Parts: sequence; structure tokens; C-alpha cells
Amino acid sequence: MKTLVLAWTCLLLGIPCSAAGTYSGGSGDPNEPYIIEDANDMQEIGLHEEDWDKHFVLTADIDLSAFDGMDGRPKFNTIGTGYPECNMIMECWIVGTPFTGTFNGNGFSISNFIYDDTGVANNFYMGLFGFVDGTNARIENVVLINPQVDVTSGDGIGPLVGFLANGVVDRCSVHSGSVSAGYRIGGLNNIS
Repeated sequence: MKTLVLAWTCLLLGIPCSAAGTYSGGSGDPNEPYIIEDANDMQEIGLHEEDWDKHFVLTADIDLSAFDGMDGRPKFNTIGTGYPECNMIMECWIVGTPFTGTFNGNGFSISNFIYDDTGVANNFYMGLFGFVDGTNARIENVVLINPQVDVTSGDGIGPLVGFLANGVVDRCSVHSGSVSAGYRIGGLNNIS
């Protein structure tokens, strides 16, 4: 519906617009980032690995409580995934698909990010953004309110970024909330 409204608006105004069918607009390019205006848009990012190298901008405060994984509701789709893999001589590397794009929170808040994986062994890189690794990767101007991340055992756990191997987290903050996990946890993110 959002895409249809945007397309009609562009047509009536006679301006060029491109709109992704999965977000609230934009093309994912630096000058026309994907527009994220509600919880469904945030949830969609995690489903589209092909977009994890694109540009996103938040245009409104978002409440993620509809994706808390409780009472039959779906869990939030973490953006960027990975886990360590080691050989017999303990040389290790990370396998997965990291977030390598940019996400500008524009100073808007993302509240009630809840991720509960208690009872699951060996969780790796859990957070709103699970695994971030890219020379141009950037997450900025994001305000998290009341995130709750509870993982029985895990490595690289944080409310905003689980594991930041390469990239920038700038002008982001967390207001209240909690993180509980096995080891290497952070209040905002874990950095390699």
C-alpha cells in the first residue's frame, strides 16, 4: 500500500521516484536511501540479505514490541548474521553475511527491541544488527529505548550491534534496558 501511495504521489507531482516494494520508499543508494518508517520496515531489512550493503534512513520513532517472539508473535529478524568457524589448529574466521551498508537513525528512537534466546546454546552475534563488517559500514544517530536481550550462552551480544568487526557506530545511545549473555557482551555493541 505504501509503495502504491508513493508511486501515485510521484506520478501526480511529476517527479522521479523509485520505491522498493519492501520498505517505505527509496532505492537504497546514498542519495536516495531506503526509507524506514515503521516496525514492519525494520523487520523486512533482516529478511533481505541482498540489501545489507545498501543505505537506510529512519524517518519516525519505531516500537518493535510486535516482534518480541512472545505469545505467538514473530521474533525480530536480526540484520547481519555470522558465527566463528575454526579448523583443527584453532585458526578461526567468521562465516556469514554481515551488514556492510549504512543506517542513519536521524535521531529517532527504536524502542522495545526484545530478543530472547534463553535455553539455546552457542548464540553468536546477537543485536538489532547482529554482525557488522565493512569498510563503509556505518550505523549512526540511533536511539534505543528499553532493549531487552537475553541469551543463555553466547558471544558478541549487544542491544545495537552484536559484533562490530569493521565499520563505525557514531552518535548512538541506549536508554534503560538490559543485556544478559554468556560472555563478551556490551551496553551498545561489541567491537573486535
